[in-house]
Amino acid sequence: MDAFKKKLIHNSNRIVIKVGSSLLVDAESNFVNKKILNNICNDINYLVGQNKEILVVSSGALALGRKAINISDPHLKITEKQAISSIGQVLMINSWREAFSKYNIPCGQILLTHYDTQTRRSSINARNTIESLIKLNSIAIINENDTVAVEEIVLGDNDKLSAMVAELVGADKLVIASDIEGIFNGNPNLNPDVKLIEEV
Repeated sequence: MDAFKKKLIHNSNRIVIKVGSSLLVDAESNFVNKKILNNICNDINYLVGQNKEILVVSSGALALGRKAINISDPHLKITEKQAISSIGQVLMINSWREAFSKYNIPCGQILLTHYDTQTRRSSINARNTIESLIKLNSIAIINENDTVAVEEIVLGDNDKLSAMVAELVGADKLVIASDIEGIFNGNPNLNPDVKLIEEV
């Protein structure tokens, strides 16, 4: 991790970090994995100490919402997923706030849809808010606005949102934190012979 940190520091000023549900939510308990979350916040605090501007795109709202109201049924209506995500969103942002409070770093929540990043007025407003949070030495915690973004819930694609956010704010680097080693030429869960693509 030290070499990775050094590479980020030397080559980047503004970094978007996307944290997937597989890291943020413990697979067995479906609660926030505080150990991993604290490690991520510790790394971010290190980068902030090097005068780096950090934004976080965080998944996990739907999984946390399911646990909060004890719903395991995989066949939910879109409206039910939207409601459950709104419950989980509160748990998710509070977990980030608690983890960052140890370093006296405030954080702000920004909810976006893919539409918001592609519409001029909405994208300008979002970028201005993010820029203001950066000036206030705060971390923007960005997530899909699941309560209105029907297509995003179906796709579950915060990777795409994080790329859009990185472009929106002119980030130097996008880091996708996941339990997957990287990009493969197929699905490693279905085919053990797929190969890792080390450079795109």
